[in-house]
Amino acid sequence: MSATNGMIFDLENNCTLHVDLAKSNSRSKRSRTDDVPYTNFEPAAFSKDPSAFAPQNNPPCPTLFVANLGPTCSEQELIDVFSSCAGFIKVKMQNKFGAPVAFVDFKDMDSSTEAINRLQGVILYSSTGEGMRLEYAKSRMGLRKQDKRQ
Repeated sequence: MSATNGMIFDLENNCTLHVDLAKSNSRSKRSRTDDVPYTNFEPAAFSKDPSAFAPQNNPPCPTLFVANLGPTCSEQELIDVFSSCAGFIKVKMQNKFGAPVAFVDFKDMDSSTEAINRLQGVILYSSTGEGMRLEYAKSRMGLRKQDKRQ
């Protein structure tokens, strides 16, 4: 390395080569969702086995709970991702205890199930770790406990 440091490598422009050791990068490289258009997600390219991410304790519901989001994840980023799914209605983000989560509403359970199967484990641009964790919400977005009894 020291033999090449300071060597002139472009005689016409008198450019000198400067060599330095790189610092180790503790973060592993991973695919980003900006590598492909949002409308053509192929979860296999971005995720591990989707069934490994979340136990499906809640019964199927048109609203999904989305966790494992990066601290800088925005509502617009989620809209860009989920709007490519059939039946998408809206996204609502919450940031409790410094960990953002979201609820995504679809027109019916078939649409929310398709979104889980398609996007489970997808790594967002803003992610700092594993991919998104999707599961059915406990209840439909916008319905309060009173509304469910009627």
